[in-house]
Amino acid sequence: SSLDSGRKIWHLLLRTIIGAVFIASALAKLAAIDHFELYVYSYGFFPLSVCFVLARLCIAGELFVGAITLTGWFPRTMHVLSALMLLLFSLFLCYASLMGRDDSCQCFGKLVEMNPGQSLVKNAVLLVLVLVCYKLYEGAGLNRRRWKVLVGVIVGMMAVVIPFVVSVPDNWLFGPQKEPYNQEVLDAATEEGGVLADMGVGKGRRLVAFVTPRCPYCKLAREKVTT
Repeated sequence: SSLDSGRKIWHLLLRTIIGAVFIASALAKLAAIDHFELYVYSYGFFPLSVCFVLARLCIAGELFVGAITLTGWFPRTMHVLSALMLLLFSLFLCYASLMGRDDSCQCFGKLVEMNPGQSLVKNAVLLVLVLVCYKLYEGAGLNRRRWKVLVGVIVGMMAVVIPFVVSVPDNWLFGPQKEPYNQEVLDAATEEGGVLADMGVGKGRRLVAFVTPRCPYCKLAREKVTT
């Protein structure tokens, strides 16, 4: 009937909007992953190395929910996961607001600057869209065709892998004895009379850095190194 066709069109439109927002949010975070990592770390719940992983898992979750929302294969699952993710994000944003945080919540990375209050409004609008989308759905529930379940599992695995491949956590790439350097030159510089000896380099763990206070990359490196 025309009524059923109208419901299907609106359901398709709403789930496309919801899925696109989740994927756009994930990709924006991934594009500014350094800032998102530090934002997660700034709350002091976990060490920076753990925040590297948590930031990417958050991105993976948004990618997965966005992907299955766009396909429309598992409507009930899609509605539940979308609502749960929005509720979890909203609880975190409420906590940020109670802490007095008014800086960018990194919901869209550096693409769109939003404070916790603004992001809560955005989540409320999305949650309403999810609920309306659920009301429009009149299917039988979870689609149990095996090939779709298999594809869903593959999409989930890809969603987890992509953030870690596109941006490998810093502590997975760099570390003791992993970066090539000229040992002879370093020894000469740190020996008595060497250019670095008077600075204490060579006695314990030291780092020589050349930075400028106006360089955003220098600031970012300083925050990572000092943690």
